[in-house]
Order: sequence, then C-alpha cells, then structure tokens
Amino acid sequence: MKNIKFGNTSLLKANVGEEERIISVIAGSFMLYKGILKRRSLIEGLAGTYLLFRGISGYCPGYEALGKNNLAEENHHISLKTTLTIQKSAKEIYEFWRKLENLPLFMGHLESVKVLDDIHSEWKAKLPGGIGNLTWKSEIVKDIPNHHIGWHSLADAPIENKGNIKFIDLGNGQTDAHIAISYIVPGGIVGKSIGKLFHPLFEEIVKEDIENLKFFLEADIK
Repeated sequence: MKNIKFGNTSLLKANVGEEERIISVIAGSFMLYKGILKRRSLIEGLAGTYLLFRGISGYCPGYEALGKNNLAEENHHISLKTTLTIQKSAKEIYEFWRKLENLPLFMGHLESVKVLDDIHSEWKAKLPGGIGNLTWKSEIVKDIPNHHIGWHSLADAPIENKGNIKFIDLGNGQTDAHIAISYIVPGGIVGKSIGKLFHPLFEEIVKEDIENLKFFLEADIK
C-alpha cells in the first residue's frame, strides 16, 4: 500500500485500487465539467471534485471512516426516504407519477423510462460521470389510485431498484408525498465497476433529483 503525502503535514494511506482510480478520474472530470463549468448542479460539481481527489490521490475518506480497503466485493446500497409538501392535489401528483415516462423530466439521473404495458416498464439510468448507462425492467407492485404507487425491478435486472410514493391529501390543494427509493448494486464482477461509484455524493444527486418533483410540479404556480 502506497502512502500519499500532501505538503509537509498530511500523510494519507492509499486505499483505492488502480481500476477504481481510473474510473474515478474519468467520472469526476465529466461531473465537474457539467456541475461547475456548465453551472448545472453544485452537488454534481462537488461529486466530481470528490471523485477526482480519490482518483488522483488513491485515498477515499469514506473507506477510511469505515476501516475498509477497497469495497469491490460488497454490495453498494443507496436508500433514500423523504417527504415533500407539494402545492398540488393528491390526484394530480398521482396521475403525473403514474405516467412513468414523466420521471426523467425531473430526475436527471434517469435517461428514460419506457412503458411496456400496464405494469411493466424499462428504465435507463445514467452512470455517474457520464461513462455509460444501465438498463433494467421494472414492474408496478402496488397501485392505489391517488394514494400509493410501488415498483420493483425484475429478478434478472443488473441492479435492484425499488421504491414507493404515498400521497396524503392535506386539503386546500396541498399534498404530502412520502417517497422512498433504493438502489442496490450486486457485489462480484458484474457490479464491481458500477458499485464503486455509488458513494455518498452520488446519493445526494439522487436525493436532489427526487426533491425536484416539488419544483417541477409547482412551476406553474405564481
């Protein structure tokens, strides 16, 4: 294990493998370009800076905090829960979300969602850093009009994605939307390269995407 020295005061132990460092530099450069130079997202810019740091230095603060060295063989899990109070009725939000092809309109990490039939759909997500995309099929597992939508990726999907959104009508045109979304990347060879990019800052990007629902739906309210 190589030590990385910065100036005369800081000594860090490299804990990121060569393959992961290359991926981090490529992804970080692209995210920094989009996030800061293109002024699209501060969070994306910070994520790019973080990836560049871990790629160039070979040091990952997250791994250090967990006392781990290269997490290639472990599952990488993002799980988010949030509640948004939206100035729209439960019926309006339900109808918007139930048309799954609408999701990429406010979720930047999704490239597309193609509806296949009443309950099945094909999702395509952008990998962090713009280095490619990932496609899987999903099905609606719960559908209570104006109240609840739940979905889950199919068993043969390369990534496990599941989530649900519940609508609580507050009256006066207001609704609480309780949203839970998770991504689980399998360990082993298949999920190795993808999983390495599922770090806390990417989780913030997904969280920001979810919160965009409120701003998107309320954009026509003056």
